[in-house]
Amino acid sequence: MRALIRILSVLLLSAPLFGFSQSNEFTIKGKIEGLDAPSKIYLVDPWLKTAIDSAIVNNGEFELRGIVREPDLRVLYLNKNNSGFSKTLRDAVSLYLEAGTIKVTNAKAQLAGSKVSGTFNNDASITYLQML
Repeated sequence: MRALIRILSVLLLSAPLFGFSQSNEFTIKGKIEGLDAPSKIYLVDPWLKTAIDSAIVNNGEFELRGIVREPDLRVLYLNKNNSGFSKTLRDAVSLYLEAGTIKVTNAKAQLAGSKVSGTFNNDASITYLQML
């Protein structure tokens, strides 16, 4: 009986290792009309003012992927001439980085004013801003 309890305990404690835990993966998919290479998008930590990741825009689309431990505020910056990330870049949009697929869309050739949706906190942010 004790052997059975030990086996069940080990199985239950190792369940997260076998994919039973919640995924922490995020994907940011963007569609910004009128943009193309060499435009580049930077995912930035606003507190540290450092770029975490980047992606080149191809035919108005970009994608960033990674792992996030918990939802956190991040900023996407656009540099149209791909001269690197700089704290002086102004074309930006804030988002909540969290597990799931985050969609960033804009019909103008800019990042500012983009609609950010697709995950719980980003959708709640849209609802909140509409109520103001």
